[in-house]
Formats: sequence, structure tokens, C-alpha cells
Amino acid sequence: MAIVYQYCNTSAFMSIMSKKTFWLTPTNHMNDYKEVKYVWDVYNDVINGDGVKFVDDYALDMLKRICRAQHEVSLISCFSYYPDILSQWRAYSSNGEGFSIGIDTSRLDIKIIEERYTTEGVHSLFLAPVKYVSEDEIKDNIFENIRIFNERYKESAVKHISAFSNFMRELAESTKGKAFSEEQEIRIIYQGTISNSDDGIPEVLPKGFPVKYRMSGQKIIPYCELEIPIDAFREVYMGPRNTSEISDIKMFLQTHGLSHVEIKQSNASYR
Repeated sequence: MAIVYQYCNTSAFMSIMSKKTFWLTPTNHMNDYKEVKYVWDVYNDVINGDGVKFVDDYALDMLKRICRAQHEVSLISCFSYYPDILSQWRAYSSNGEGFSIGIDTSRLDIKIIEERYTTEGVHSLFLAPVKYVSEDEIKDNIFENIRIFNERYKESAVKHISAFSNFMRELAESTKGKAFSEEQEIRIIYQGTISNSDDGIPEVLPKGFPVKYRMSGQKIIPYCELEIPIDAFREVYMGPRNTSEISDIKMFLQTHGLSHVEIKQSNASYR
């Protein structure tokens, strides 16, 4: 059993627990303005530089197009391996007034991808631990995977170019700069394309999640909802500045069928 935690304000906490859903948010609406772009910028330098060698010139041209066409939608829900990190309380939980929600990943029907070079099919919904690396490390990773690709598909590079595209996309979605390493993040990532349903409402394929909208400050944020099994909810932590009564939280959880969820308090001495 591996429990991971999402930090949130009290309003989001009540929505998540009552609906049994987490929000999947497009990467261009994340707090880190270089989200995903961090890796693609390095990839652009590598693939258009003089040092890259590829077995097939046409395949190399296709790889350059990957960088120019990296606009497929990816939606992310962010979790941490740790329930009580002061920087997380400050950044994502109304300066410590909210909650962190612990869910058991073994209860989710979602595969954890540790190995980034996936050549067999596309994982549209998966869990990925975030790696915190420098730009030089990203560059070395890309060069190494180009070498692997050349060896594995030297006779059929064009046919298998989607495998490298999948690798790059998953690398971009699960890599951040070292400045974020304290977060110790693992993500639920949903890769898809936006389309209109039969009644004209935007949805994200292949699973057909309807696009919904919420406010963040004065900005409209699109998102999708991911349903979570009741038995995946294991515990909640109250932030160090959370003034809710434990008895009220307990009744709220009971009302929504979550009486098994344990309530804990932060150990951070932050007021």
C-alpha cells in the first residue's frame, strides 16, 4: 500500500470528498510556468543541434516535427509522497489553513510508470513519479534514448517513431527542475485530445471525460474529474493553521460515506 497526498484548500477538500473525484488540470494552467516546456525547450536544442545522429533522415525530420506539434492536451493531478510538508501547506493549502488528502494508490485502476521509454502502445491514464533534474541531465537522457532508439529500430525507425514521441511526452510531463524537489511529487497524468461530443460539448478523448470549468482568482480554468473509489481514501491531514473542529470534519466525512478515513493533524509549528 502506497499512500500519496494532495494538498488543497478547504473548498477543494469539501468538493473532492463529497464527489469522490480529483481534478485533472491542463499543464498550461499549472503553477510552474515552465511546466512541460522545461523539457521541450531542451529537446528543441538537442534535435536541431549538430550533435544528434539518427539512423534515418526522414525519421529525424519527423522527430523535429514532434517538437513543433507538442500541443496535444495533457491533464494532471498532483500528489506528494509526504503528508506534512510546510512548503506544500503554504503553496497549495491556503497558507496552511486547508488539508492534505491521502489516497491508497493500490486501490486505483491506474498503472504506475517508472520506466519512461514505453514502446508498447500509449498509456492514456497513468501514475508517474516526478524526477527533478537539471537541463544537462535532460539533454543526456534524450541523447541516451536516441541511441537506444537507433539500436532497437535501425531497420524500421519511421514505423516506430511514435514510440519515441511517447517517451518524450511522458518525460516532459513528469520532469521538473531541481528547485521543486522538496515537493516529492507523483502525478496522475491523462493524455488525450480535445473533441466535441455528439451534443457539441467539449470532451477529452480517449476516455470521453467532459470538460468542466472552475475559477482560480479571476481566471477560468478548464478541468476534468477523475472518479476515485471510496476505499482509496485513507486519511486526511489538517493543515497547521486549520481551525476546523475535528468533530465537524468527522461528521462531514460520515455524511459522505467516508467514516473510515482517519483524521490527523499537522506537526508543523506554523501559525
